[in-house]
Amino acid sequence: MLSLILLVSTQVAAPVTPPCSVRNRPVANALRAMPPSIQQALAHRMADRGQAFNRTDVITPGRERLPFLRLICGYATPTGYVVEREQGGRGYNIGAIRFTKVGARYIESK
Repeated sequence: MLSLILLVSTQVAAPVTPPCSVRNRPVANALRAMPPSIQQALAHRMADRGQAFNRTDVITPGRERLPFLRLICGYATPTGYVVEREQGGRGYNIGAIRFTKVGARYIESK
């Protein structure tokens, strides 16, 4: 008897990164496009826009090293810099990390 085995692809498309909230001003869409002091100030691991990250708290094999944060965009403000981001995990959310410019450095605003 001839058996036919059907293999079905189970690839899941990565969720699309939400749009940046600002328009008509320059934005950084990659970590490397941000000022070096902002890159250094980001103490947590963050995936670039469109890259894979842990969107939920369920970590499947092969995803153990992925970060829980993903960049949406970054942009300068009159007093500092804003990094819009997605945060994965049980409480998935979209938010921003705000920095205040002090001299030549950026300090995360609490």
